Amino acid sequence: MVDSAIKASKISTLSNLLLTIFKGLAGISVGSTALIADAIHSLVDVLSSVLVWMGIKISEKPADESHPYGHFKAESLAEMAVGIIIILSSILIILEAVNELINLSSPTFEYYALLVALFSAFANEFLARYKISVGKKTKSTALIAEGKHSRVDVFASFSVFLGFIFVKIGYWWADGVVAIAISVMILQIGFKIIKNSIDVLMDRVDEELDFQISEIVRNIQGVEKVELIASRGTWRTKIIEVHFSVKPGTSSDIIH
Repeated sequence: MVDSAIKASKISTLSNLLLTIFKGLAGISVGSTALIADAIHSLVDVLSSVLVWMGIKISEKPADESHPYGHFKAESLAEMAVGIIIILSSILIILEAVNELINLSSPTFEYYALLVALFSAFANEFLARYKISVGKKTKSTALIAEGKHSRVDVFASFSVFLGFIFVKIGYWWADGVVAIAISVMILQIGFKIIKNSIDVLMDRVDEELDFQISEIVRNIQGVEKVELIASRGTWRTKIIEVHFSVKPGTSSDIIH
C-alpha cells in the first residue's frame, strides 16, 4: 500500500511541475498576477509532493533503539511543512495582487492563457480525486491532505479562467481580485493542514476511538473497570495503552 501512496505522490509531482511551467509562461506573457499566482500555487504543490513522499518513506522505517515507537510521526511533520509553505506562498501572492490593484494594472487578454487556466482546472480535479482515493486506501493523512489541496486548485484555476473573461469585458480589476480570492482559499487550507498535523504530533485525544476501545475492554471477561485509555499515532498507525482493574479471582490467562 505504501508503494501506491509513493506512486501517487510522484505522479502528482510531475503533473504539477508541468502545470507550473505552462501557467508560469502564460502568466508572464500576458502579465496576469492571478495566473502567475496559480503557477506559484502549483510549484508549492510540487514541493508539497516531495515532502509527502519523504514523510511516507521515513514513517515506514521500523522501530529502533532511538525511536522505540517507530517513525510514523514523520508523515505529520511533512504535513505540517506543507501547511507552512502554503501559508507563506499565499501571503506573497496577496501582496503582489494588492500592488497590482494599487497601480491600476490588468493583464493582456489572450485565448491561450484562458485555455491554460481551464486545462489546469480539469487536471487538478483529476489529481484531487486520484490522491484522495489512494490516500484513503493507504490511510495516508499527508496524501489525503495533498488531495484536498488539489481540490482547492480546481477552484483557483477556474477562478483565473473567469477572471480573464471579466477582464475581456472591461473589468480591469478582476485579475487582482481573483488572485486575492485564491490566496485566501489557500490560507484556509494551510491552517487546517497545520492544525491536523499538530493534533497528531501532540497526541490529541481521539474521543470516538477511545470510546470504542473502552467498550471492547469492558466486554472482556473479568474486567471490572477501565481506568485509563491513551492512544497516539496517525490514521495509519495507532499505539494504544489501556489500564484496567479486574474482578477478584480473575485468571491472568483470561486477561492475556
